[in-house]
Amino acid sequence: RAVLRDGSVAILSLGGRLRECLEAASELERYCISATVADARWAKPIDEKLINWLAADHKVLITIEENAIGGFSAQVNQSLLEGGMLDGISRAPLVV
Repeated sequence: RAVLRDGSVAILSLGGRLRECLEAASELERYCISATVADARWAKPIDEKLINWLAADHKVLITIEENAIGGFSAQVNQSLLEGGMLDGISRAPLVV
């Protein structure tokens, strides 16, 4: 579910970090960067409709989670890859 809808940056939260994601969106506003904040609520099954919407309508998609590297963010990446969103034609993926 989208908690805050606005901007070119999408922040996708999983777990107990929603408050920090909203704070990050407020901080980005200080730099004239507006952000959408979405709460994935659960990792399985992954909400592919939400992820596809965030990826298609935003220039940047950031995943925030409390779990280890390779968890939820890897599922999001795999979903985008299988959906053709990371084909490199219109946008290049960047993993940090």
